[in-house]
Amino acid sequence: MSGNILDVARQAGVSHTTVSRILRNADGFSYAPGTRRKVLAAARELGYVPNAAARFMRLKKTRLIGITTQPQNAYATYSLIEKLSLRIRELGYTPVMVDLTASAPAAGGFLDVTHLAGAICMYAKHERELAARSAGLPRGLPLVTIRRRVTAGPGVRMVTTDNVSGLTQAFRHLSDLGHRRIGFL
Repeated sequence: MSGNILDVARQAGVSHTTVSRILRNADGFSYAPGTRRKVLAAARELGYVPNAAARFMRLKKTRLIGITTQPQNAYATYSLIEKLSLRIRELGYTPVMVDLTASAPAAGGFLDVTHLAGAICMYAKHERELAARSAGLPRGLPLVTIRRRVTAGPGVRMVTTDNVSGLTQAFRHLSDLGHRRIGFL
């Protein structure tokens, strides 16, 4: 059985506004722990899931963060996407995969950047393409690029690692432990 927000409110004995605020952790509102528990229990029991389309229509904005992908079998990429997705959810957003491969447009891939609140680009070519697609938007599209930034602009941020420092620290640590033959693959 799947209920709606009014069913959850009725079962919890609160208003639908209270249900909405509790379920989305709205800033500026605090509720008694018992009220929160009743609302969460009612939502879980009724199988209530907020309607993202209705929220988009009401607010005229989404909380979707696109993560660009491309076909590959790299564990590091999978692990990074998994960690990004978890953190995005913790922040109250929804991660969506954005397929920018050559076959995506022909296959009807998700390319409408107007529905994204922002995007994380794992590859330089994705950053260029999303920057070009969002250039005509009134608010632009905030982009975060992993590794190195190739597009200049106020809406583009970069997250990288300092490989030289990391390798130096690893080498020193192994050396301090007495290791003398150290390989790097």
